[in-house]
Formats: sequence, C-alpha cells, structure tokens
Amino acid sequence: NLIEGEEAMSVQLQDIGVGYTANIENTIDFTLADDVTNVTLKLDDGVMTEFGQTPGSFTLTRSENGNIGAGIRVHVIMQGSATIDVDYQRSGVGNIGGEVYYVDIYGGQLTRTISLVPILDNLIEGEEAMSVQLQDIGVGYTANIENTIDFTLADDVTNVTLKLDDGV
Repeated sequence: NLIEGEEAMSVQLQDIGVGYTANIENTIDFTLADDVTNVTLKLDDGVMTEFGQTPGSFTLTRSENGNIGAGIRVHVIMQGSATIDVDYQRSGVGNIGGEVYYVDIYGGQLTRTISLVPILDNLIEGEEAMSVQLQDIGVGYTANIENTIDFTLADDVTNVTLKLDDGV
C-alpha cells in the first residue's frame, strides 16, 4: 500500500564465457505499475438531533486496489461550530492534533462507517454545523480532497411555561 509511482527494471544477458555465448546487446525492460487504493467519503445521514440523540454518520470506502489484507489509516479534517466531545461523541475516530483526525479501515475490510452521536445537554445553542473533509496525505491511499460532507446538529431546548393557578 505504498504510493511509489511507476517503477522500471531491466534484465541484460551477460557473456561470461562459461558454456555459452550471448548477445550482450540484448536487454529487456519491465515496467511495474503502481496499484494504489483510492478512498472515498460518503455522507450517510447528515442530520443529528439532541432530542432522541439521533446520530449522523459517514462511510469511508477503499477501492479493491493495493493490499486489501493490510489496514490503512485515513486522515480527515473535522471542523465547525459543533465541537467534538462537547456537542457530539465520536467512536472510531482518533485525534492527531487540532482539527486533524484519523479513521482506520482494517485489513480485509473495504468500508468503515462512523457514527456521530449528539450529547444531550440543557444549553441553548441553536443549530450547529460541522464538516468532514478527506485528506490525501500520500500514505497508503489516494483521495479526492474536494470531497467534503456537512452535518447539522439540531438543538433540543426545553420550553418552560408559567401558569397562574389563582390570581387572588
């Protein structure tokens, strides 16, 4: 799963004078084409709600190129007004630093689905947004970095009413 580009090799017959003669001008060339896996990002459900803690989710899919038996670590940028571990929880997503996160697609698997579960709080925050963008950092996969998906997180605000029982 290394991105190496096209590689070349040549074989040349040598005439060392032991039991045969050879045309040492006879060289054959080989080209080894790279077989890099490509990763895509797909939005499964982009609406999260605090009420009922309805999760949003996305799926990373790797092509069948490369060594499928080996896992790959896919990097994503997660950013927006909704904050990880404050507004929603993530499972299967590790933090590298700042807004850079990673998701492992395990060996033998072509897909990995990640759920983002809203955290139920009693804060009035309004609707919040976040996005996930695939990163192509050249380690074991290629990716379309133009592919960004967006989520919205709907607030669950408690309404309180005042009722007069007896005005006397």
